[in-house]
Formats: sequence, C-alpha cells, structure tokens
Amino acid sequence: MGFRELDNIKGGYDSGFDRILQDFYIPVLNEAKVYKRIAGFFSSTSLAIAARGITGLIKNGGYMELIVSPRLSDEDIKAMEKAAQDPEEIITSVMLDEIENMETFLQKKRVDALGWLLAKGLLKIKVATVYDDKGKMLDYEKVEETGLFHIKVGILEDENGDIITFSGSINETASAWVRNVEEFKVFKYWEPGQTESAKIDIEKFEKYWFGESARVKIMDLPSAVEKKIIKETPRSIEKIEQDLLEAEIKENENAINLNFSPFSYQLEALEIWKKNHRAIFEMATGTGKTKTAQVCIADFMKNCDVPAVVFIICPQDTLAKQWLRDIQDSGIPADNYVICDSDSRGWNKEGENSLLYKLLDVNVERAGKKNILFVYSTFDTYHSEYFVNTVQQYKLKAKYLIIGDEVHGLGSSQRAKGFLEDYEYRLGLSATPDRWFDEHGTQVITDFFGSDRYYFTIEEALTRKNPLTGKTYLTPYEYIPRFVSLEIDELMRYKQLSNSIIRGLCKAKTDGEYADRLQNLMFMRADIHKSAVNKMKEFEDILDEIGDDINDTIIFTSAGQIDDVEQILKRRGIFTRRFTKDQGKAPEKKYGNMSEREHIIQMFKDGDCQCLLAIKCLDEGIDIPSAKRAIILASSTNPREYVQRIGRIIRRYEGKEKAVLYDIIVEPSLEQMEQELAKFEKKIFEKEMVRISEISENAMNRLEIINEVYDRLL
Repeated sequence: MGFRELDNIKGGYDSGFDRILQDFYIPVLNEAKVYKRIAGFFSSTSLAIAARGITGLIKNGGYMELIVSPRLSDEDIKAMEKAAQDPEEIITSVMLDEIENMETFLQKKRVDALGWLLAKGLLKIKVATVYDDKGKMLDYEKVEETGLFHIKVGILEDENGDIITFSGSINETASAWVRNVEEFKVFKYWEPGQTESAKIDIEKFEKYWFGESARVKIMDLPSAVEKKIIKETPRSIEKIEQDLLEAEIKENENAINLNFSPFSYQLEALEIWKKNHRAIFEMATGTGKTKTAQVCIADFMKNCDVPAVVFIICPQDTLAKQWLRDIQDSGIPADNYVICDSDSRGWNKEGENSLLYKLLDVNVERAGKKNILFVYSTFDTYHSEYFVNTVQQYKLKAKYLIIGDEVHGLGSSQRAKGFLEDYEYRLGLSATPDRWFDEHGTQVITDFFGSDRYYFTIEEALTRKNPLTGKTYLTPYEYIPRFVSLEIDELMRYKQLSNSIIRGLCKAKTDGEYADRLQNLMFMRADIHKSAVNKMKEFEDILDEIGDDINDTIIFTSAGQIDDVEQILKRRGIFTRRFTKDQGKAPEKKYGNMSEREHIIQMFKDGDCQCLLAIKCLDEGIDIPSAKRAIILASSTNPREYVQRIGRIIRRYEGKEKAVLYDIIVEPSLEQMEQELAKFEKKIFEKEMVRISEISENAMNRLEIINEVYDRLL
C-alpha cells in the first residue's frame, strides 16, 4: 500500500482537535519500514509512547532509530565534574532507574516490543547530552530551558522509499500524547512545496545522530541499559504481537471516551489536579467546571485498577440531579449510581438501591468489566452519621474520589465532619472558593482539598477566544445600575433604625445579647432597602424598556418583594414561575417524574415560562444557558452572590450575543440626614458602590459605570 494511499493524513495536527495517536501515528507506522525520531528525555513512558502502534512496523520487518536524552539532575552533573564517577556510569544509572519505574502493564508490553527490536538488531538508540556555550553539561531543567528537545522530529519511510516527516512541540510524556495537548506539522517529501520542509527535518535528525551539533554530544546506548531493556523480552515475534494486542485491548477497556473535546484550559486544570490528585478549581461561573471535573473523573477511572467510587457533593439535590444527567451524557460509564439526600427513598436502608448495597456490590469482581459507582449527595446529607459510617465501613478495595461542587459551602464545622481521609482523590469546584469573612472555614477547605489551585477568571473567559467558535468562552454583558431613593415614611423608619444601630455599636462589643439584637436591627433596616416602594416603580420602567423581549429573564428578589413582583408580571400578561425553597424537590408523576424545581427549569429552557422569580436558590450552580437577562431587586455585598448571578446569564447559548444585568439600588438621601448619620450612611453606600464597581469591572460599558460611580461618591 504505502504512504501515498493514506488519504486521511493531514498537513498538521493540533491539540484538542485531532486524535493524534489514532489518526496519525498508528496508521503511518502500519505502512512504515523505517522509523527515526528524536524522542526527548529517556523514560519508560517515552519508550512506551514511542512503541505505540509499533506492531505495524514489526510486521513490516522495519527498522527504528531513536535519539534520547538522559534526565540528569544538578547533583549528577556535579558528581561528573568532581570526577567522583565516570559520566557513562552516572548516565547508565539514571537510565536504569527510569526503566525500573515502569508503572503499568501497558508500558511494560510496549517497552518489551522495543527490547525485541534491540535484540534483533532492528533498533538503534543513541543518547544525547547537551552542553552550554562554555562546554558545561546541562541538567534536565536547563536542557528544558534551552528548548532543544521541545521540538521533536520524526522521519518515516515506506517500502516504496516515500518519506513522511513530522516536527513540532510534541511532548513525549504519556499525558501529552493521550490528551493531544500540543501540535506538529506533517510534510510529505514527494509533494511539491513540502520537499524542502521535509529535508529540514531529515537534516536536523541526522545532525544529532551523527554528532554534528556543537552543543550536543552523542554516545551509544550503554550496554547495561540495552541489556535491561532486552532482559525477559519474549523471543518470538508472535508473542510480541500477542502482548501488544493484549495491551491495546487492556487500554481500550480502561479508556474513557468523553463525548466532548476538552478545551486547552480544562487540560491545564487536569495537569494541576494530577500533581497530587487534590486541588481546587477556581473557575468563573459558566466556564465549564462540571466538564473540567469530568475530564478528571475520566483520568481517575482510566488509571484506577480497583473499583472506583466517585462522590459528587452539591449544595442542593436539584444540582445533584443536574450532575447525574451531565455525567450520563458525558460518555463516562455512569449507569451504576445512588442518590443520597432527604428526598430520595431507600438509600439509607438495606435494599438494592441503598448506599450500603451499592458499595458492597462495586467491590465484587466481574470479568471484563470495570467496577464504577457514582454517589450523588448534598451538603446536608454527606456528613450525616449513617453516610459517614457506611462510606468508611464498606470501602473495602475501592478507591474514592470526592468532588465538592460550590465547595465554599463545605467550610462550616458541621459540614466539614464529612471530610474523611478515606477519600484519597479530592477536587473542589467554585467560582468563589474563599468563604466571606471566614478565614478559618476557608483554611479547613484548603487543608482537605489541597492548596493547589487552577484559576480561570471571568475576565479571562470574557477575553480568551474559544478556537472552535472564534468567540469568547462567555457572553459579553452590559451592566445597568438604576438608582432610587426611599419614600419619606421609609426614610424616617430607616433613620430611626440607623440611629439605634449607631448608639448600640459600642455596647454590642461587650454584650452578646445586645449583639444579637443589633443584628436584628440591621436586618430590619436592610429589609427597608430591599422592599423600597420606588424599586417597584423602577422595575416597571425596566419592563417597559424591555417590552415584548421579556423571555429568558431571571428576576432576583426577596421574600418581602416576591408577591408584588409576581402581581406586576401577572398584570402585564407575562408568564412567570417562582423558584424558591418552597418548590418541591422530590419527583412527581404530574411533572413527568421530575421534581417541581426540575420541571420549572425545563419550562424556562423550553420558553414555556418567560421569567423566573428567584430567591437565593438560583445563586449556585443551576445551569440555564438560555437566560440572557437578569433584574436584581434584592442583593447583598457578598461577592459570591453577585459573581454567581452574573454567571447565570453569561453562559454561551446559540443566538445569544449579549447579556444584560439590571441592578436596582437604593441611594441614601444624605442631604436629609443629620451630619453623624449622613457620615455613617455614606460609608455604607461606599461599600455598595464597591459592589457596583466590581460587577462593572468586566462589563462592556465599564467605563461609563466607573464615571457614574465616581460622580455619585463626590
């Protein structure tokens, strides 16, 4: 056949878009008679990766040449300089250690294939050491800094003498190859316009191979290393082919084929998590924390050689069920699951749908099947005595991965009781993982989930473009603050409460009972702002501006406002539904076996409900990408609240080019207050203006808002 008949070989392969191994490496090697490559640092992993797909080369009676570089430490270099050891001795020792560190069955079988080629004289490996301009040998960290082995070169020749070369920043680590995180160009020597580029690749390889580079010295593979690779290698080609086939089958069994291509930033997050298998992903709402976690779940399952149990812990059961649907749609085998929350029956009993039974069952060995269990639970259930005892007692052989979604909610002393050492693998997710005015709770979360963090900010998501769409990862938004004042009677009551608060501040510092009373006074005063009459008037003005384009709107309100808001919408013929703690969470037949909450969300997504009226429950995690507008009637200065609310409307959705956030704010009438009270109220308003500034920081119209904030603070 030959290379010319491979119609699907492209001119280049890019991370995230191509299955590099399946689409290029394996089919080309199946036609190759000669394979040469600069393979980077010597390791059992790089050898195993170089041997991937090599069955075809072996069947073709092919020949292979590899250039590798030993991973020498600074201490190794110093020992050579002191002449304490012969350089070849140290290089040999380093390379033997790498071979000893083969971690998996797959690596061993593929390195065995290279050993067979070595034994038959069909593989030649040369070792390259790199030097600086003064002739000093470099350790592996300095070699990485030079970039000499960042650019990899491969040369393949078929039985017809046709040559394909490839070159680019191909990382020889298994994670880089398997996840396609880099790119390279492909050149066909026989194609007009590609010959010169192919020649450059060939000349680069030959320059190193024949020791013609001023900064690279070449030596033959130390005999001890060669013998180690050859040792215990099967003697027959049939056995090699059988072992490689077994390795491929084993890999396919372990493979978790996600039905989406991870973005580059999600792969970056994975690498952070893989350092210690403990991390917190601080990612802006709407950037795909769930999918990023799925990439980690797939990696966990692929590399888990015992039963795997994934615990997904959420603030509320609506979000837990959303996770269940997302996991089942992801390509991850997730049919075996149990939901543990206050509205799910039987999970804490002894039947087939119980947590106890599921944990016992997942530990039962089944030929040809990977044992996997998903446990979905809520913040208030996962730390319960029964849940904790069952998880600990019936762990048996399994490995546990726990994922805390909206992880900031797990830092209280009560909820942290669920932080068990039995969870070897841990991942926390939140747009705002640090707890507001709770350094201790934040530290508790960090101590459990780990200090490694991956950041993907809202600013980055609004400026960095998705290469698949050419658009930013999140939808740009416009922020429109609307300022209103209190009515006279509201102002009088507000001033009365404020004066009481000012007088009681000192006393509250020493009197616990009075501190509670003071807090109640503050809540009462805040309710005056939340329920201000003029907010309703401004709300009606906003509805007039929006007109008929009211669909896909979320209205964030308070318990004291919701009835009035609902009446206004009803009077205008706008179909709306409430989404509060009062809406049912248990599945019901009348909602098609969905809960009332799930039914309402589905109606909103389908356009059967024009507006959602929300009190808090939509602040965290619920995925409604079609939402394009929000009106805030009640808010706090907690950054988590407004970050989450922005996130509800800026997720990408077909046809949504811009989102709009209205924010109705009470501005104090300072001119109608005594000097001391005016000074006090101005400080409070300055905090509110900080909130406005932070919301507008990433808005399309931020400069306009900044100017308005500045004018109002003068």
